[in-house]
Amino acid sequence: MKKHKFGGGPASHGNSKAHRTMGSTGILGLGRVFKDKKMPGRMGADQRTVKNVWVYKVDPARNLMWVKGQ
Repeated sequence: MKKHKFGGGPASHGNSKAHRTMGSTGILGLGRVFKDKKMPGRMGADQRTVKNVWVYKVDPARNLMWVKGQ
């Protein structure tokens, strides 16, 4: 839900177990799902490469690393 900024289902009025479910996946009779359908998956923790910075202090006891640059 957070990944695609979905609002979720209703909190009450008959909804007991589908607050965070996906809903419909595709159209009836087509037999496939459209490309780029927003589906569940991993989010965040993407690896980034940052250039023009240098490490000037490392604290392994607290698992910290200080970098300097823009």
